[in-house]
Amino acid sequence: NPAKLSSLSDAIGNNVKTDFSLGEVRRLYDLIKNVNGANIKSFSLNDANGKNLLASYTTMDGQSALIPAAGLDDYSGVRSFLDQITSSDPLVQEGAQIVLLNATTTVGLASQQRTALLAKHFSVAAVGNAKVQPTTTIIQTVPNTNPNTLKALISQYGKTATVTSVNPYAGVYNADFIVLVGTDQIPVPKTTPAAAQ
Repeated sequence: NPAKLSSLSDAIGNNVKTDFSLGEVRRLYDLIKNVNGANIKSFSLNDANGKNLLASYTTMDGQSALIPAAGLDDYSGVRSFLDQITSSDPLVQEGAQIVLLNATTTVGLASQQRTALLAKHFSVAAVGNAKVQPTTTIIQTVPNTNPNTLKALISQYGKTATVTSVNPYAGVYNADFIVLVGTDQIPVPKTTPAAAQ
C-alpha cells in the first residue's frame, strides 16, 4: 500500500536517514512480505559468539558513536561474523580461530600458510614464530570442539601432522587451534631435467 508507506515515511521523518527511494522501499517490502516471522533470526554485534565486535568512539566534534572493535574502518571481525551466520559451509559456520606459528627457519612460511588457509575459508587470527620442529603439530586448545575445522586442518597438513591438546602457548595466544608449521611443510623446489648431452 503506497499510502501506508508514505505515511510511515512521514512518521519516521528526520529520525532515520537512508538512500532508499520510496520505490526501493516498496520493492524491499515485496521481497520480504511473505517471510514467516518465525524464520527471522536476530543477532547482536555486542555479543557475537561471546565477543563484542563494537567499541565506543567519540568523534572530533564530541559526538558519541560505535565503531568496529578492531578499529576505525576495520570491519574484518564484523564481516567474519556475518559470513559465519550466513554460510552453509560447516567450516565457516564453526568460525574457529587459528594461529599459525612458523616452526622452521624458512622466513615467511606462516604468512604463506595464512594466505592458503584464508583462500579455503579458515579464520586465521595471527601468525608468529615457534621453535623449529620437523613435523607440523595441530594444537586443539579445547578438545572435542570444532570437528569440521580439525578435519580440514588434518586434510590441509597431511597425515604426518600430529594432533594434541597440550598447549604450551596458552598464555600467549587465544585461539581454538594453534598450528606449528613444521619443516615437513617447506615447499620442495622443482627440479629441471638436465640438458641433453
